[in-house]
Amino acid sequence: CSNCGHLLTKDELPLSVRRWQCPSCQQANDRDINASINILQHADKVLTHQ
Repeated sequence: CSNCGHLLTKDELPLSVRRWQCPSCQQANDRDINASINILQHADKVLTHQ
């Protein structure tokens, strides 16, 4: 989850599920948008904290 960092397994979140609610923080997520936010946050850390 891009909000709280909760990780789900492939069994918990199969590729066919496009929208899901985080069981930890209850945020509603779109799979692709959530992944994009996670990538952006990681890139920001890597590029600004070298």
